Amino acid sequence: MTLNLKAAEYCPRSPEERIEGICVLLPLQERSGWVFLVARCQKQTQDAEMLSQLLSDQIHRLADSFGSEANAQHRFEQFLGALNETLAQNVRDGRWNVPIEQFDAVLGIACEHQMFLSGTGDLTALFLHRRPSQRYQVFNLFHSIQSEQSFPTWEKAFAVVLDGDLHEGDVFTISNVDLQRALAADELNTVLTTLPPSGATEKIRQYFPLKTALLLVVIKAQDISAQNKGEQHATLKTNVSVQHFKNQEDETQELLADQTPKLNTLIETLKVRTKKFVEKEIWKLIWRWIRRATRKSVKTTQHLMTKEGRLEFQGNFQRLVRSFTHMDRSKKYLLGGIAAVVVVLIVSISLFSSSRARSQDEQAYQQKIDAITDLMERATGAIIYKDENQARSLFVNAANLIDQLPTNTEERIQKTEDLRLEMQKSMDDIRHLVNVPNPALLGDLASVTDGVFGQSFVKVGSDIYVFATDGRVYQLDRTQKVFKPASVQETNARVSLSASADKDKVYSLTDNNVVSQFIKDESAQKPISLEQIEGKWIDLLAYANRLYILTQTETDGQVYRYGRSGDGFGAPAKWIASKTTALKDARSFTIDGTVFVLMKNGKITRFVSGSEVGWETGVVDPPITNATDIWTDTDSAYLYVLEPDTKRLVVFNKETGAFVVQYHSDAFQNMTDVIVDESGYTIYLLSGSKLYSIAPSHVAR
Repeated sequence: MTLNLKAAEYCPRSPEERIEGICVLLPLQERSGWVFLVARCQKQTQDAEMLSQLLSDQIHRLADSFGSEANAQHRFEQFLGALNETLAQNVRDGRWNVPIEQFDAVLGIACEHQMFLSGTGDLTALFLHRRPSQRYQVFNLFHSIQSEQSFPTWEKAFAVVLDGDLHEGDVFTISNVDLQRALAADELNTVLTTLPPSGATEKIRQYFPLKTALLLVVIKAQDISAQNKGEQHATLKTNVSVQHFKNQEDETQELLADQTPKLNTLIETLKVRTKKFVEKEIWKLIWRWIRRATRKSVKTTQHLMTKEGRLEFQGNFQRLVRSFTHMDRSKKYLLGGIAAVVVVLIVSISLFSSSRARSQDEQAYQQKIDAITDLMERATGAIIYKDENQARSLFVNAANLIDQLPTNTEERIQKTEDLRLEMQKSMDDIRHLVNVPNPALLGDLASVTDGVFGQSFVKVGSDIYVFATDGRVYQLDRTQKVFKPASVQETNARVSLSASADKDKVYSLTDNNVVSQFIKDESAQKPISLEQIEGKWIDLLAYANRLYILTQTETDGQVYRYGRSGDGFGAPAKWIASKTTALKDARSFTIDGTVFVLMKNGKITRFVSGSEVGWETGVVDPPITNATDIWTDTDSAYLYVLEPDTKRLVVFNKETGAFVVQYHSDAFQNMTDVIVDESGYTIYLLSGSKLYSIAPSHVAR
């Protein structure tokens, strides 16, 4: 015996009905079965809405991923495990705060001959089992869940799993109200067992006031061989079935229409009959004719290849011409008419087939568009409820479907581009991406010397000094928005890798492991005598009257500190005393009392009092692959990371490591350095020969 599981749901549909909780019923497309969910929170809050949205997304994902070969029990247990972990993680992260005692839910799978369900809280879950005697035995499965479940917690909200077999005539219903109190036992059993699920839900709704927030799911197991007979009996037995009323209404309209001699009705009837005739008869005749004609053509062709065949063909053709010439005019018209009818018939069939193919193609295309739109709407809802991981997953699925859309017309090409643009805007929200189309240009070195680019810069008070690739220092004239040379041209000047200022003292590190001090009054850079240390010097910071240098070898890296000694600096000391991370890929570092070292792949290692501490940054999309510079100071709550390849500045929370925002602009070409003035609400970016400024939207004014 093969069971067919029929199901229906009821949830608030009109504006007058009060909404409370969520009711979801989804078919398993590749199996004979359903997944279902009824859940509510006793207090309707924004947190409760977020919880409902999460459950809805999870149950949709279960239905979409349930394959034709999936084991129902194993798949449901895996789903529950993942759902419990997701709920627990959301509570730990503080995304919503709903007391578990105020949460009621039932969810499960009914598939072929089996049903699996789990729940928490207090709802109605009635199972009506039909005995061989045709009498029904009623079980409240929620009592079984409550008796097996200890005090519920969010660490494992759905801890109990019930399973059982389904037999012909069995009925299962779940609801957020006590159905056995609202309806007499005999009447409730009659409604559930005699009416189809759709009629049963509509009938039960009539027992409750309009403003009752009713959530209801009814699933009925029926033998396929007896399905039509059983449904017909149930329909005729009741006069209140909505389906019965609809069928009667349609039948009445058909009878009235048949008795009214309307031209439109006649035309529609002829169309239907013509279509059936074309589909069933004409194609059969044409196919038989084609097969016969093909066989005869092959034989005729083989015969014509011989000399006798060619002579015979010429004679037959001449006789045919003579016969047609001497034929009566009426017969000629008749043959012409037959030929015209055949041509018209062939053209009509061809046009009909072509039109039908186009219609099917358009229908399939629209179904793909609807699927993409649905995924994007669900992703947008997930963004509203702060579930960015779920939104990102849904957008990725939508992007894959967009890539598969046909682009054989201009309209479809435009539709595909519109969908991609819409999704890109939504993805920017998830990525916390702020596009800056026109950053403010503060000055351009190219206006002074062509071919010169900025390598690093410092800000001393309101003055900005740029160390350029020609070895000179340039000062920004803010009023005229131009750069003016602040140091003399030196012979064999080296390129500055990094520059740093400590109060009014400005230092720079060149590519030959030399540190110089820029003295504005003398318009010159003077090398400082420092004891050499092992490795390549890659970054410099002046902090608290000391110099810190980040060095790098083939296997590791180190931060050295030079303390002030008289007018110069004393012997270097290794600042990092304990670490587990190798610093061979270090690119830059910054200091605010602790030290942050930036790696090429965007990883940031934090050191406190010379020792590495556990600290990680949040996920950035797209991931950082080639970071070059990092910045912070003692007054800032953020870390700023440059990645020139992607033309962006990425911002992290300094204490938690959480990803905050990323600023992007096509104008950010070949960025080399960044300084942030949060009190002045300005980010300065050195990009090629240009110095830009943007306003930090993540900093409160």
